[in-house]
Amino acid sequence: MSKIIDLAAFQPEPLEIKFPNGNVYTLPATISVEYMTKLMALQEKVKKVKSDIENINILQQIAVEILSLDKTKTVTIETVKSELDDIKLLSMLPKIFHDYINENANNAMPVVSSGEENPNTNTPVVK
Repeated sequence: MSKIIDLAAFQPEPLEIKFPNGNVYTLPATISVEYMTKLMALQEKVKKVKSDIENINILQQIAVEILSLDKTKTVTIETVKSELDDIKLLSMLPKIFHDYINENANNAMPVVSSGEENPNTNTPVVK
């Protein structure tokens, strides 16, 4: 009998972000290289801005990009201004998302012990 490794067992869970008003955005754990490049370009702009107003505008653009990953919602700049009217929350969102994506990328290649399975799910045990 051949050995079967279920790659779905390695698929990370999406990230759910709950805002103070109770709205929840569900963001995928994996994103395309093209999207990540776009997001990184916006983050580079933040480092180069000369005014606080420019900084806030770019952070709002980044937030639109991140929250738009929840395909069940329509996200606009107005949405971001409403949901993230606290500068601390607006500043935290890119970092939280970036850390989450990095965590998933670093855990993308798990080591599976030979033949060991989770008895509850019959999937390989990840170590």
